[in-house]
Amino acid sequence: MALALKTSFGVRVPVSGPLASKENIVDVTLAAEEFGFDAIWVHDQITWTGEQNSHHVSSGSVEAVVPGKDPDFYESVTTLSYLAGLTRKIRLGVAVVVLPLRNPVVTAKQLMNLDVLSGGRLLLGVGTGAPLVGKSFETVGVSFEDRGEITDDYLRAMIAIFDQANSSYSGKYANFSGAEIFPKSLQKPHPPIVVGGLGRALRRAALLGDGWIPANITTGGVTEGITKIAETRKMNGISRGDLIVGNEIFASIDNDSAAARQNAAATIASYAKSIGRGSEEVTLVGSPSEVSKKVEAYVQAGVNAFELKFIYRDVKSLKSQLAVFASKVMPSF
Repeated sequence: MALALKTSFGVRVPVSGPLASKENIVDVTLAAEEFGFDAIWVHDQITWTGEQNSHHVSSGSVEAVVPGKDPDFYESVTTLSYLAGLTRKIRLGVAVVVLPLRNPVVTAKQLMNLDVLSGGRLLLGVGTGAPLVGKSFETVGVSFEDRGEITDDYLRAMIAIFDQANSSYSGKYANFSGAEIFPKSLQKPHPPIVVGGLGRALRRAALLGDGWIPANITTGGVTEGITKIAETRKMNGISRGDLIVGNEIFASIDNDSAAARQNAAATIASYAKSIGRGSEEVTLVGSPSEVSKKVEAYVQAGVNAFELKFIYRDVKSLKSQLAVFASKVMPSF
């Protein structure tokens, strides 16, 4: 896959959190394309609570939280479809579609259509969903405990639709025969599939994916994960091209290192508390030289696609960070 041949930098846009709005999503997307970033990224949930919106902030910052604001969470596929029409070059990523919550046939149709309409710019992340989205499973009527098995089955079904003209698949949770579903995606055999998560997700990435995108991970964890994927592929006789290795990571950059840390501290602490782990060790926080060293360490470990979750109190301050990152970090990679 072409994405893996160089280091790619993408920006998480505010589809959730205190700054989530149509205007801000568009503003951040267009700014990312203007500054030369390779991709924009969204994430994916069905239900989202006010408490999650205030404490599990992965776009914006906790300082931007307004008490009583509706916990808006813009749906991933339709949002990317809208942004496809407003952009020309930047790639469109989702990390990750919570696959067990979606009908795999309909989802495959939507994603192929999006890839065609965007001119082949889709980056497809898939995952099982984490404990903090348990209410989504209850609401949709899907077993949370079976989410891993469902994800594997649905992903195989979607790949059959992506890759076969006359698609058939027989699994525990998905079954169809002789389904002619067109148009197929522009990217062949399908848009790059990156698998989110750890543990069993590494096997899923090895057997079914083109890449892997973990979050809140150390450089050592990256190296260990890549090794496990390679070993699993070898054991199963799978030979593919370059592995896309993503990194979903918080970022705060300022020419003044102390200012960058002060900007990020509350949000990182709140997020770490909400998921039960995390620290500055697994973030890109600091001056341009400090951030560049951290990026280099991840690149040396094997990362080639960064999903940057910048921490910002308003879009104006985000644009300032994008300008610094684009001019003082990206040229080195």
